[in-house]
Amino acid sequence: MSLTSRTNNKLQYIFLNSRFIRDKFISHAVKEAYRGCIEENRFPVTFVFIQMPYDQYDVNVHPTKIEVRFYNSNLIHSQILAVLREKLLAADIGVSAKLPAPQHKNRQINEAIAEFFQKNRPIHTQQQIGFQTAPPAKKYQTQYISPGTEYESQPPQKRNFLQIHDSFIVAETEDGFCIIDQHALHERIMYENLCRRIKAGKLESQKLLMPESFEVTAAEADAIRNNTALIEKLGIELIPFGPKTMAIQAFAVMLAKASPLDFIKDLIDLLADKCKNENSEKLLDEVLNMAACKAAVKAGQKLNDKEIEQLLTDKDAFQRAGRCPHGRPTMIKFSKAELEKQFKRT
Repeated sequence: MSLTSRTNNKLQYIFLNSRFIRDKFISHAVKEAYRGCIEENRFPVTFVFIQMPYDQYDVNVHPTKIEVRFYNSNLIHSQILAVLREKLLAADIGVSAKLPAPQHKNRQINEAIAEFFQKNRPIHTQQQIGFQTAPPAKKYQTQYISPGTEYESQPPQKRNFLQIHDSFIVAETEDGFCIIDQHALHERIMYENLCRRIKAGKLESQKLLMPESFEVTAAEADAIRNNTALIEKLGIELIPFGPKTMAIQAFAVMLAKASPLDFIKDLIDLLADKCKNENSEKLLDEVLNMAACKAAVKAGQKLNDKEIEQLLTDKDAFQRAGRCPHGRPTMIKFSKAELEKQFKRT
């Protein structure tokens, strides 16, 4: 499946029984299916082909018959959403990098020269052209002698990864390597874990040693009151702490890396900005997106080997690890073949 996207939905083509149509319910289903796979405010380029009985919709609602009225639009919406999500989950939506090809003025001449040297390789050995053959290296065996004691060093443990700029992880793969944005990947992992825990019940919470107090306006107090159930589901306990003041009594264990006070302020801002008629499922998803972002490791944060190993292990446990909840790529893959081409080994 393609993750090509545009700034509008003009390149979304829907065909109902081979007839091109426009339908807001189907367009919404497509956007929801791709949520988390592409960046926000982007629209995927899609071709949707629907086959259904003619008696389940009415074509006489638009002069050009480009719009139709489905007799059960909710069912159509849910089925298209389910099919697209299933396809996206099964697809590899990671980003593969393609290194720039070398620029040649005359490709045919260069290819002919390369072919000549490939067929007529020189037979000189290293010693014949002046290089000295290095003595065979010892297999990690060195000796350190101290009074009365002799030690033998152990071979170093192989590491298939390294962290660069305290923000990216370079990891070896079967056919090359990948560069991982540590924050984006951990954000996706946190988001998936939060969704799983929320479906099972509310998040586990822990009492703070000292309640953290903060002031609230009348609008913010209303937002807290109108979303009490959602706040409790997140494992957060807020209590009155005086005139126009609230205090954080307990906070979610899963969000331990986030600052409770900063998180609560951002959460209240988010809840206050949303209208009362906001879809509860969509609101919860936005809150979990924010929570995952706040609790994930940050760019510029030094990670030890165990933390990196855990991150790489968790990456393989989720089908949509290639994108963060906002749709940005979490990793870019480079193939060994591309590297060999750049170093002219092929």
